[in-house]
Amino acid sequence: MKRVLFIVLFLPTALFSQSHVDAGKSDAEKFSERDGSIIRKTFIEIGAFKKCDVKVVKYTDVINNDSISELRFSMDVTGTYTSDTKIASLDVDEVDALLKALRYIKDDGRKTEPKSYTEIEYTTRSGFTAGCYYSRGDWKFFIKLERYDSKSYQWFNYLDLEKLINLIEQGAKQL
Repeated sequence: MKRVLFIVLFLPTALFSQSHVDAGKSDAEKFSERDGSIIRKTFIEIGAFKKCDVKVVKYTDVINNDSISELRFSMDVTGTYTSDTKIASLDVDEVDALLKALRYIKDDGRKTEPKSYTEIEYTTRSGFTAGCYYSRGDWKFFIKLERYDSKSYQWFNYLDLEKLINLIEQGAKQL
């Protein structure tokens, strides 16, 4: 009876916690963490956007020759007593959607002047967010590398939006 009670109470918790852990990872990150694999990682520099480095990372399983690529944003954040690197990984399908979202923000979204506070955002599986908001008569633009980390924001102005789009397009060609 104790075994049945244990299984009924704790098995759903264990299953949920595992799926919750994987929910915040890109497909490329999951691929790179496969057990029993030898993974080769190739880093291709694309450029820099403000404090963020933009790279394409290609993962290859050398045992069975499977491969997958991602677009990676990384940013070093230094606090008073600590330093940390924030990383966002975007899968191939997310890069295309991100470009559509940024082009919408650049060409259409910004043309309006809402009467109240307004946000436009695109968020990936891993928590990377790109967007803008309208407040006090002005549009503010940002990318956020990690879902639950307020220190992973990179703020920029409208003129920088085209540079970001160009970097992402260059990276998309390497995926």
